[in-house]
Amino acid sequence: MGSQQIDIVMLPFMAHGHLIPFLSLATQIHHRTGFNIAIANTPLNIQYLRSTFHQHQHPPPWIHLFELPFNSAGHGLPPNSENTENLPLDQIGKLVISSVSLKTPFHNFLLDIIKKQGKPPLCIISDVFFGWVVEVANIMNTLYISFGSQNTVSRSQMMELAIGLEKSWKPLIWVIRPPLGFDLKAEFRSEWLPEGFEARMKESNQGLLVKNWALQLEILSHKSTGAFLSHCGWNSIMESLSQGVKIIGWPMAAEQAFNSKMLVDEMAFESKNNFEQYSRNLWPILHKRLNLFLLSTVTVATLMLMSSISGAAHIRSIPESHDSFAATCALPSKFAGTHLAPMNLPN
Repeated sequence: MGSQQIDIVMLPFMAHGHLIPFLSLATQIHHRTGFNIAIANTPLNIQYLRSTFHQHQHPPPWIHLFELPFNSAGHGLPPNSENTENLPLDQIGKLVISSVSLKTPFHNFLLDIIKKQGKPPLCIISDVFFGWVVEVANIMNTLYISFGSQNTVSRSQMMELAIGLEKSWKPLIWVIRPPLGFDLKAEFRSEWLPEGFEARMKESNQGLLVKNWALQLEILSHKSTGAFLSHCGWNSIMESLSQGVKIIGWPMAAEQAFNSKMLVDEMAFESKNNFEQYSRNLWPILHKRLNLFLLSTVTVATLMLMSSISGAAHIRSIPESHDSFAATCALPSKFAGTHLAPMNLPN
């Protein structure tokens, strides 16, 4: 990619009739806006795009061609079959299905862009056949987690919360303090989290753990913050609503339960049935042990809020088992229709 900023990322379908129009569209966008554009595709298709430029002429500096690894033989296709050219009609369906294998390398490509330039591209333009691109873009939204300066969770809840967050695959910033029974201002111990959790968060670029305190309003106002897992203290609610950030409510003490109830009953529509149905559908996938209440609840709530229209989840009770499961999802009417799609972790 060099040192140039990438403003737009394009992902055309693997066919000459799609690759060339995308290249033409990239040219038109650049001439009108000056944006730098990256086109990602399989190696042979990128080679084809390079061949469309005049002999001995490289692509112009504003366009970047990026190869995504792809093995056609691994999908029941003839060797070196990376587009519809010369494929019989009954094989094109296999090519479409095989495109899902590009999801992980495309995700990593976006992460690499963010890491190098410190911010995400303005947008992704993908072909209609790549419905999974929407999921990749949603995954890049950041979940902010903080329970205020005077609240924390139990040791077992903290452990299950970490498991659920990791399994959600959502980027996160977690302001973390010692669990109940320990001095909140004491040094945080790695034993309170799953083994290797913090290291995996760093290596995968999935998350950042902030010990004790963070600039909350600055994080909530960042364009990539997609949702807030909060204790529903009044200041946190006001700061989140002021920035239009979705809320996953986990009330713990004092008036927090009333605050979260007000969000659902007075300021939003309720979609409890949708949440519970979604949870039931994912339950067999997310649960290896029936007592992983938090893993299921937090993973489902996170997935719903950051990849659907729902805007706030109210977890009424957080027991040590799943027996008392009850939750609702809602979106404050003031922010109805708001879509947050930026894709990077805050600096």
